[in-house]
Amino acid sequence: MPEVLPSVHLIDLCFQDRRAALAAYLLVGPDGQAALIETGPTTTRAALLDGVRAAGVDPAGIADVLVTHIHLDHAGGAGALLRDDLPGARVLVHPAGLPHLVDPGKLLRSAARLYGERMEELWGEVTPLPTERVAALEDGARLRLAGHELEVLFTPGHATHHAAVRHLASGAVFAGDVAGVRVPGAGVINPPTVPPEFDPAAWERSIDRLLSLDPPLLLLGHFGPYSDARAHLEELRRRLHAWIDFVRAGLAAGRTPEEMGAELQQRDVTLPATSPEGVHRLDLVAGYGMSVAGIARYLSRQ
Repeated sequence: MPEVLPSVHLIDLCFQDRRAALAAYLLVGPDGQAALIETGPTTTRAALLDGVRAAGVDPAGIADVLVTHIHLDHAGGAGALLRDDLPGARVLVHPAGLPHLVDPGKLLRSAARLYGERMEELWGEVTPLPTERVAALEDGARLRLAGHELEVLFTPGHATHHAAVRHLASGAVFAGDVAGVRVPGAGVINPPTVPPEFDPAAWERSIDRLLSLDPPLLLLGHFGPYSDARAHLEELRRRLHAWIDFVRAGLAAGRTPEEMGAELQQRDVTLPATSPEGVHRLDLVAGYGMSVAGIARYLSRQ
C-alpha cells in the first residue's frame, strides 16, 4: 500500500470494483500499534483487510478507528469490522453521529430513501456498535493514535457531524468529504452536496478553517492525496457557488433534479483532462442527481 506520509498508508477500497474511488488510511506506530481513518462500507471489507495486511499489520492489533462522518461509504462497515475482525478496537466519531452508530435504524431509513433497492449492493450489512466501543470526538482535541499526533477539526457543511483530522507532524489534513471529491480521470473538484444535511454557509466556514491552517497536503476520502490545497479549496468553493446558482435557476424553470444532474454530468464529460471513466467515478461516489437533490432540498427550506 502506498505511503502518503511516513507510516501512513492509503488503502484503495475498490468500491463497486472501481479503483481510486474510495479510500481509507492506515496509521502505523513504531511499536506495531495501528489505527484506521475510515472503514468504508461492509462491501469493501475484504479490500480494507487486504490493505491492512499488505502494510504488514495484523487487523486484530488495530486499537482505534476514527471515522470523519457516519455516511455509509465512510463508516457503514464499522460494526461488522469490530465484531468480526478488530476485537480490541474502538470507534471515534463526532458526538452527533455517535448515536447513529449505536442504533443505525434512522440512518438506514434515510439512506434507503436515497438508494432504494441498491442498499445491499452498495453497502452490505450495517451492524450496530456496542455503546462501550464508541467514543465521541471533541473539536480541537489532540489525539495520539498509533504514535501519530492528531488534531480534531469539526467541519460541517457536507454533514453536520463531519470532522476532519490534522496530522500535526506534517500539517496534512484527513479531509473526509469536506474538501470535496477529486478522482483520477476527472479534471474537476465536485462538492458532494447530498441530502439531508447540506449547509453551504457552514461548508464555507469549514473551507475557511482549512485554509487558515495552510495544509501542505489534503488526504481525501474520494480520492487520495493532493498537494495544491489552497487552489483545491478555492476551486471547491467556486464549484459550490456555481452549482447552487445552477440549481436555483433550474428550479425556477421547473426542472427536475434528475434533469439538472444529467446536465452537470454531461458538462463535466466534455471538459479537458476529463474522461467518461473519471466522471463515472464521480457519479459513483457522489451522484450528480443526488447532489442536485441536496441543493434543491436546502433551497426549498430557506
